[in-house]
Amino acid sequence: MKKFSYLLLPVLVFLILCNPAEAASKKQRIVRLDEQTLEKGYTIFNKDFSVGIQPDTFFDSAKVYLRPVKQSKVELPDNLNLVSDIYLYSVEVPKQKLLKKVQI
Repeated sequence: MKKFSYLLLPVLVFLILCNPAEAASKKQRIVRLDEQTLEKGYTIFNKDFSVGIQPDTFFDSAKVYLRPVKQSKVELPDNLNLVSDIYLYSVEVPKQKLLKKVQI
């Protein structure tokens, strides 16, 4: 019985801390990009919008996180209405460096 409790404890901690049901409801999308792809540039398409990564902006591999934001968490002025869903994106790189300014 003692061995069983040692196995059960990590599972319970994971379920409490990570809350996989909440994570699944957020529908977060993660896109991993390697150095060769980032060198050429890449556009990530979602059903409602796209996120473009310009060529030679990042130097190492990167992860791009796309996540919808619940409308209830956004306060709008009374005279404005949402015309689309709200998304949050972020780019994560292993080593932080200054980015090159891309000439458009």
